[in-house]
Amino acid sequence: MLLNYNIISPNSLQFKKVEQLLVDSFPVDERRDMLDFERIARDNPRFSLLGALEGNNVKGFITTWDFDSFCYVEHFAVDSSVRNQGIGSRLLDHFVAQAAKPVILEVELPADLPACRRIAFYKRHRFVLWEDVDYVQPPYSPSRQALPMRLMTRGFDTAAAVEQAARELKRVVYGCIDE
Repeated sequence: MLLNYNIISPNSLQFKKVEQLLVDSFPVDERRDMLDFERIARDNPRFSLLGALEGNNVKGFITTWDFDSFCYVEHFAVDSSVRNQGIGSRLLDHFVAQAAKPVILEVELPADLPACRRIAFYKRHRFVLWEDVDYVQPPYSPSRQALPMRLMTRGFDTAAAVEQAARELKRVVYGCIDE
C-alpha cells in the first residue's frame, strides 16, 4: 500500500471523507457539531489535518494544532477497513518526524482496556504518560462535562513544561481564560 501524507484542505474533496471518519469515530452521544470542526479547519491557521492518502482515498488522519514551542495532536482516526495494517503507526511516525518540536496529546484515564491499548500504542511510539500531571479536558460546549484525562508527550523534559503547554492549549483550543 503506497501512501502519501498531505495536509487536507477544508476546500478539498477529501475533507468530507475526513469529516465523516471523525464523526463516526465518536460515540453518538459525544459527537460535536461538525460545523465547528469545519470552521476551525478553515479559519484557524494553527489547525491542520494531516492525511494518509492512497490516491484520493483518505486512509487515516491526524488533527493538529501548531504552537510556537510544541504541537498538539487532538485526534487520530483510521478508516475501519484498514485498521491493524500499520497505517496509524506510519502516520503518527511521519507527523512526529515532521513536527521538529515537542508533541502533546490527551488520552483517557487508563481505566478500561481500550484506553490502556491507546496508551500502549503511544508508548510504542516513544510518548511518555504524565501520571503526575492532573489534567481535565474542558467541554467543547456548555451542555458537556469536563473530562479527567492524562497527557502524553514526546520531547518534553519536565512536568512544569507539560503543565505550561496544557495551559496554552486550553486557552487556544478550548477558549479557556483561567484554570
